[in-house]
Amino acid sequence: MGDFLEKAKKFGEKAADMTGDAIEIGKYKAKIASRRSDIHDVEKKIGKYHYEHLRGNIDNEEVEAYCKEIDELKSQIAELEMKIEEAKND
Repeated sequence: MGDFLEKAKKFGEKAADMTGDAIEIGKYKAKIASRRSDIHDVEKKIGKYHYEHLRGNIDNEEVEAYCKEIDELKSQIAELEMKIEEAKND
């Protein structure tokens, strides 16, 4: 019976170690995800900078198409915002 209790104790210790490792790994993964999100935010800032400063002076057709797409989406947003205001005033 003592052998069983010893094995159970060792199993419990190993399970606790594995749980601790999983928690530590989870923390690292969360930090990695946070850093990736930070990178994405900076990339968006770069894109916004170029959109605002290069608009009208673009010599790349693909980038120009993206800028036109943004302009169209902004126009759609403005229309929807007007509809919201109209609905509030009804």
